[in-house]
Amino acid sequence: ASGQVVFRAAIDAGTASAGVFVDTNGTDAAVVLAGQTAPGTGGATYASFGGSDINDAGDVVFSATLTGGSAATGVFVVEGTVVTPIALEGDAAPLAGGTFSSLGLPTINNEGEIAFVADVSGGSAGFGVFKAIPPKQMPALSGTAIALLAASLLAAGRLYTTRGVERTRRAPPRAQSRGRAFP
Repeated sequence: ASGQVVFRAAIDAGTASAGVFVDTNGTDAAVVLAGQTAPGTGGATYASFGGSDINDAGDVVFSATLTGGSAATGVFVVEGTVVTPIALEGDAAPLAGGTFSSLGLPTINNEGEIAFVADVSGGSAGFGVFKAIPPKQMPALSGTAIALLAASLLAAGRLYTTRGVERTRRAPPRAQSRGRAFP
């Protein structure tokens, strides 16, 4: 949102070791903290945080490493105070076949569309950039259903391919499409 910045930070003193925060005109507020339960993960808790992004509506998307539960990594969106999993390690990878083996570097545009980078195990592609439609447009669906519905959109040619993705030996792929709708 205008005047807002999202960031992750380590915490030296307190009950949590890290978190994702939003700064609004100089006032910081926690979005999620390490140790909190991650929804849709069978009881996993947030251990650390990767990339994060915010759109003009104030919706925040972030990646996290998890401990316990059914997934080790995930991409989540926060709309207001509701946290929704977008994709979790082990979920089916649309079009690529196989399953997500690592997720990260999410971005969200002003239409609420979310893109993220993922490594894929057991499929036809080793990695890709995937798009998910915003949960607020489908309030009755779970994060898993959102990923499955996104798969049908991707099958219609809406996969954001490796064009515009940077990959180096030291860094995972990075989508380069801040604030725009994805093709």
